[in-house]
Amino acid sequence: MTTRASAFGERALSTALYVLGGALVGTMGTFVHRARFDLAGQPVWFGVVLAVVAVASLGVGIRMYLNDRWGAYCYLAGVVASVGFLAFLTPGLSAIVLGDAVGFGWLVASTLIATIVACWPEVPSRRSPRGPRATLAVAPDAGSGAPSATVVGTAPGAPGSSGAPTGEPRNPA
Repeated sequence: MTTRASAFGERALSTALYVLGGALVGTMGTFVHRARFDLAGQPVWFGVVLAVVAVASLGVGIRMYLNDRWGAYCYLAGVVASVGFLAFLTPGLSAIVLGDAVGFGWLVASTLIATIVACWPEVPSRRSPRGPRATLAVAPDAGSGAPSATVVGTAPGAPGSSGAPTGEPRNPA
């Protein structure tokens, strides 16, 4: 019973943290998306590019780190909720996201990028399908001083293991 409760608590905490991470990135991007500088009298909007790159990079990182999509969906919910909330007028009737091309670009790009990252098909793992690999460590034998091979990093019965427990000398016969 405690393992089920522990798994539920871990899932609830990770859900809240992924939503919070999405909300933080969405909020920071919303405030940064208007950053610009003038180059030869023309504005260069670098803030929206940085904000979209931040949304994409954290989303891709979450998808690459996790085995399931739940974290990416929670991240998507946090991004969309924070960007959508900040797009409305504040009580003082000031606007954070203006109704111009840059503002609409940020609204569409942040939502679209987070959605694409969350819904992208599964990427095949680069891990070996044969299971864990054995690492052979050679060290002098304590009794005779002759080199002795030891298998490190495999479990008994795993592909590539001798059947001996991890760290035990391998029997050549």
